[in-house]
Amino acid sequence: MRCRWFGISPRLHKLLLVWLLKLLSNFLKQPVADPQHWLYRAKQMRRLAADTPEPKTHRMMLSVAEAYDKRAKHAQEKSEATTTIAAKTMIAAKPLG
Repeated sequence: MRCRWFGISPRLHKLLLVWLLKLLSNFLKQPVADPQHWLYRAKQMRRLAADTPEPKTHRMMLSVAEAYDKRAKHAQEKSEATTTIAAKTMIAAKPLG
């Protein structure tokens, strides 16, 4: 019997769900502001996807990798914006005395 949503075996479906729940758990604990963290995760996910024979699972994993890339881009933009604001604040602040 195949999974009705993804067309994969029940065993693979269960393994994938457990893996995704662990991934989500780690996601909530990880430093969100570090772009390198998300780029590393995307790279790992693409490696796993390359070794996955199921086409639908492969596509899902690549989709997760793309989401990590977007997360990295967002973290980079946020970091740059914070750095710019800090630099402007430093320039605007005059030394006391």
